[in-house]
Amino acid sequence: MPAIGDTILDPGVIAGQDRNDPQNRSIWTVVGRVFNPRDREDTVALIVESRDGNLADEAFA
Repeated sequence: MPAIGDTILDPGVIAGQDRNDPQNRSIWTVVGRVFNPRDREDTVALIVESRDGNLADEAFA
């Protein structure tokens, strides 16, 4: 389970774009977690900040 401060590579890429180009990806940073959100007792919701990938993220792509 991701913890606060973890980095997640968004698995989605716009159709037709190169998945291996880090500039076509989004990077999420976990800034919070909510346990037992309303109506979903067995769920953990992640609160993330999103940013565009860049060349420094090449290792993630």
